[in-house]
This record gives sequence, structure tokens and C-alpha cells, in this order.
Amino acid sequence: MKRRNLILAVAAVCMLLCASVKSAMAYFSVSVRSEGHTEVKFSEHTTVEEEFDSWTKQLTVAYEGDDNGQVYVRARGFAPEGMTLTYSGDKWTDGGDGYWYYDGYLGNSDSIKTTTVLNVKINDVPADAKAGDSFNVVVIYETTPVQYDSDGNIVPAVSADWSTEVKTND
Repeated sequence: MKRRNLILAVAAVCMLLCASVKSAMAYFSVSVRSEGHTEVKFSEHTTVEEEFDSWTKQLTVAYEGDDNGQVYVRARGFAPEGMTLTYSGDKWTDGGDGYWYYDGYLGNSDSIKTTTVLNVKINDVPADAKAGDSFNVVVIYETTPVQYDSDGNIVPAVSADWSTEVKTND
């Protein structure tokens, strides 16, 4: 009887471990590794245009959602240890939380569909860096629906609740 209970306990532990491994595998299924410029796209409604020149990435985000949608945009870069990033661009504001927020929103036919350029300058590049050297600077962007205060006024992007999901009519 003890042996049967032991076997059942081991089987239960194995099932729990298998369940947790499966969820970890799902996490890694969205990672991408490549050289050069790679776009990872999770939405059919936003596109990113990115150019690179003189150690600066120039980023613009376009929203192509339905006519009822209006979204805020924010972006943030990540650089290797020892390198820093400097941001600049018309209509972009430093949120103080690592993100830069587009001043305004993108959306329906009465509003702007593309952000202005956000420049992400890569600083502290090693003096001996040359074409083909490997390092990784990643710039991510996020969108969230435009939000209104209790008086019906649009809330600034930097003050919005960024945990809200964009709902589309797909």
C-alpha cells in the first residue's frame, strides 16, 4: 500500500512539473534572435518604421486600426551594459519611467495615423567598433486605448493606464 501511494505521489509531482514546463516553453516561443534589423509583430494594427544611421535609430509608429480606435504610443530602448541611449523628437515626452510618450494619439480618420520620428541615439560605442560587430540595442513600443477623465477630457498619454488592452473588430 505504501508503495502504491509513493508511486501516485511521484506521478502527481511529475504532472505538476510537466504543466509548469509547458508554460515556460510558451514564454520562450515569442523570442527572436537574428543579426541586423528584425521586427517582431504581435498586432496587425500597428507598424513600425525604423532606420539606422550614425548610431541613431529613427523610429515611427503607424496605427491602421478600425475607424473607432484611437491609441496612445510609448517607446523604450534597451542597450548592452556600458552603452547608454539618448532620446529626442518633436512631440515625444520623457515619462520619467524609462518610456518616451508620443504627445497625442493615433487613430481614426479625423486624427493622425503616424507618430513623428523618435530618435534613439546609441552612446558610448566602443572606439574600435566596426561594421559586423555584434551588440544588441532593442527598441520596443506599446499602444493602449485613448482614455478620458470624468469630465470627458482626453487624459495625457503619460498619465494613462497602460494595462488596458486595445480591442479591435477582427
